[in-house]
Amino acid sequence: RRAEPPPPSPALKASHPQRGPGAPLTISHSLHALRDRFGDPLLVRIGNTLSPTPRALALRPGLSLGLAELERVLGHETAFDPASSTRRFTLATPDHPQFTVLPELVGRLRREAPGLDLHLRSIGPGLADDLASGRLDLVLAGAEVEHQLALDREMMRVRVISEPFRCVLRRGHPALDTDLDLDAYTALPHLLVSTTGQGVGIVDGALETLDRRRRVAMTVPSFPAAIWMVAASDLVATLPKAITDRAAWHDVEVRDVPLVLPSSDAYLWWHPASNTIPATCGGAKP
Repeated sequence: RRAEPPPPSPALKASHPQRGPGAPLTISHSLHALRDRFGDPLLVRIGNTLSPTPRALALRPGLSLGLAELERVLGHETAFDPASSTRRFTLATPDHPQFTVLPELVGRLRREAPGLDLHLRSIGPGLADDLASGRLDLVLAGAEVEHQLALDREMMRVRVISEPFRCVLRRGHPALDTDLDLDAYTALPHLLVSTTGQGVGIVDGALETLDRRRRVAMTVPSFPAAIWMVAASDLVATLPKAITDRAAWHDVEVRDVPLVLPSSDAYLWWHPASNTIPATCGGAKP
């Protein structure tokens, strides 16, 4: 049997401290240097654990971006090949695109990029931070994210959907027996799709310029729910055309809106750091 050297004694270990980038002594020196650089302890001991300070937490998104860029420079990011990619993408979007444009996209992805994983999540707070940190790759949404993303001058976007609005009423609704003019339209009880539950939308802004009002009798948080509610009631809903085009299998009728409205637009949002990642938005122009 081959002899093996005995393990070093504790005293010998103490007299020859571990060296290298991961050694405790090296880490301690690095932490001291970082504390001096930022004027903050960065890590504080709470019980038996070290916890990051608020300053350290604030630095984390920028450090994540820096590491991603470093990986790209070192060659970890190669040209994106959809057919062989096994990347995971996370996309935040409301239900409208999930109901209209994403089914076609998913079909194409399954054919052309079968190894790619796509994870959808709902719209919520913290979108800008999630995009900046890389926890989120893209946001596909309209006006509901303007208050979060448009204020961040770093965020980039490109318009991918622009469509008109249409009115939807249940089949057999008395209002369908006559022309749906502005007077008849504003006299009807309205249903509004609102993720916040607030009863003010694009229609109300357009009516206000004409010194007109409508009654929002119901709000719902999703477009599919709006179609179901309209089909079962005397409510009228004003919805993007892509939604009304897919409502034909419900017991509803579609009419033009007797009011000039802006288009219903949706944008693809991303953080500029993603421009360096070929698989995300490399080469895309806002």
